[in-house]
Amino acid sequence: MDHRISRKDHLIHQWMEHQKEHQLEPLRRKKAKFKHAQERWIALEKTNSLVTEVFPGGCRVVFDADQKTYLCRYRRKRLFQPQNQTYRERTPVAVGDRVLMTVLDDRTGMIEAQGKRKNFFDRKAPGRHQRWVHTLAANLDLLVLIGAIEEPKFNLSTFKPMIETARLKKIPVILLMNKMDLCRDDPSTLQAQIREQIEPLDVEILFLSAKNQMDIDSLEKKLLNQTTAFCGPSGVGKTTLLRKLLKRPIGKVQKISEYHEEGQHTTSVATLYFRDSKTAWVDTPGIRTFEKVESLN
Repeated sequence: MDHRISRKDHLIHQWMEHQKEHQLEPLRRKKAKFKHAQERWIALEKTNSLVTEVFPGGCRVVFDADQKTYLCRYRRKRLFQPQNQTYRERTPVAVGDRVLMTVLDDRTGMIEAQGKRKNFFDRKAPGRHQRWVHTLAANLDLLVLIGAIEEPKFNLSTFKPMIETARLKKIPVILLMNKMDLCRDDPSTLQAQIREQIEPLDVEILFLSAKNQMDIDSLEKKLLNQTTAFCGPSGVGKTTLLRKLLKRPIGKVQKISEYHEEGQHTTSVATLYFRDSKTAWVDTPGIRTFEKVESLN
């Protein structure tokens, strides 16, 4: 029996092998791309900078090596995006993120990768029709939610989804009621009423006045050696409180809108401030609406 292969059969065999390789190549590229994407969550020991401020198109970081602040850009394709993601991040990084940064010159850098987060506090991005998410801060030890006795008046429904989100992300929460200096009724009676509202949520609650520095020292002791984010509606006194705690001017403060009886946005971006080498506090923009990310699913 003649086992020789004709030239025609040989060419057909080559063509079939080529087609097989051509069909497999996209699968190999997809697998390699997925592996590369997974590697963009890098180990914390490989990071070299801390994100201290985020704004459209870029961020500011503190570089570990020289403790200088660098203005950085990033390319979304270089940062991790889950393959089965049902929503999109408004910005690739958040305040509190550890990142790998390449220094470009003495003032600027490029974000190359993001360190794995231990937690993050996020919400559905306001004013967006698509599935967008806004991460206010990452890698937190504590979340302080700030309300006010008056101007603007405390409303539990504003804080409930924030508390539920923090609990889901395993972030400890303190509810801080500011502006006790504006209390028109008996303070003990008012405090008892608010405690009764909050009791089902099982959250620690403190009462103080940032303006009069009432109980500021006792609060400061609870915040030492931690990274803490301050969140709440506009006008409740987040920035004023941080000014008292840091003992230096930061941000802007503005009067309450008399027409809407709501705070006006004075902090436009989240910013991280160092109290010392082990203590960092994050001032966040005022929140008028807070919709949980779970509502997108």
